[in-house]
Amino acid sequence: MKKIWMLLCLIALVGCQKDTLTEDDAGTVFTTRVGSVFHISLFENATTGYRWHFTLEPDTQMIITQTSDVFEPTNTSRVGGGGTRVITYQATNPGTIIWRGFHARPWENNANKRIPAVEYTIKVNM
Repeated sequence: MKKIWMLLCLIALVGCQKDTLTEDDAGTVFTTRVGSVFHISLFENATTGYRWHFTLEPDTQMIITQTSDVFEPTNTSRVGGGGTRVITYQATNPGTIIWRGFHARPWENNANKRIPAVEYTIKVNM
């Protein structure tokens, strides 16, 4: 009976794939399947001028496709408060892509050429 219980727990853990990447996941490899939807959720306080900018390597939308980019305020009653930027993607083709996020103000020169604040390797399988 104990072996059956352990096997069921293992199956449950394997079946529960995380679908949201955060700053805590920076530097990790995220594996998903074609057709799956996943999110990148990062803290942002746009009132300071700093926003998330990102690059994809290779620079193509053929492996993943962005489906939305939404700012969710933490507390809507406070003016100037921060929140979370949630970028949603759908895995469209098999392959590997590197997602690099830069926290910068858009008017600063070469915002995308700075050292990335977060980086994820995203592998899409069939």
